Amino acid sequence: MSAWILLRTFANGCTAMTGVEAVSNGVPLFRKPKVENAHRTLTVIVVILALLRFSTEEEAVRIANATAYGLASYVWTRDAERISRLSTQLRAGGVYVNGAPPVIGCELPFGGVGISGYGREGGQEGLFEFLRTKAVAIA
Repeated sequence: MSAWILLRTFANGCTAMTGVEAVSNGVPLFRKPKVENAHRTLTVIVVILALLRFSTEEEAVRIANATAYGLASYVWTRDAERISRLSTQLRAGGVYVNGAPPVIGCELPFGGVGISGYGREGGQEGLFEFLRTKAVAIA
């Protein structure tokens, strides 16, 4: 959302609010920003970087997957075997390694899991969204 839209929104009597969405050991993990006025509520989508300590790879996967969201996961490592393991274990629509940007193209599937989206757009997987598969049994 551009700064101009936010300034205009606040000038029209809106107020910014945040609410804790998840808590771990009494510590808020993230907040969901909203802009509210008497007529409507606008949820602002923002990118948040969470830095959490972990002891093992398994713990890191458990922490990353302990959310209802799942648009993307990011991994930083030089270990090709770890990339292979984590890309299958992380519940996300895409896994991006060492700062790689999200891959977008009509030939590639894109979408999230959980409340970050259902289904895919693009690629063969995106075309499947338009199909109605049916089983037919003949005796």
